[in-house]
Amino acid sequence: MKIFTSLLLSLLCLFPCFASAKKAAEIDISGNILIAGNEPHTYIVFKTETNEVYTLIAEKKDSFALRAAQGNIISIHGLFTAFEQDKPLPPESAGLGYLEVVSWELLNETKEIEKPEPVPEQNAKPHD
Repeated sequence: MKIFTSLLLSLLCLFPCFASAKKAAEIDISGNILIAGNEPHTYIVFKTETNEVYTLIAEKKDSFALRAAQGNIISIHGLFTAFEQDKPLPPESAGLGYLEVVSWELLNETKEIEKPEPVPEQNAKPHD
């Protein structure tokens, strides 16, 4: 009986942790890439045409290409997760929340951007 009571109390204590989990919302926005922070701790920020700011989360290959896209207007499709209102911002973050990049494209190209090369597979055999 004591084990059952302890287990029940443990589950009840953990319930608020699961209940407070936030779901990400899909959004499509356009704007500019900015780099924030100080070297070597910089991070990518996205500023929309309406001056909303998001901290971007992207795969490494997209991260390099997005950094190179500074000065261009781009469109991003991503998953938005808002920061909690009553808590301080996490380190290396700015704006309304995190925007995880699902896909992106240039809307106007004001400068040449190097697109990342596809990464060859590790087990690929060399061509003869």
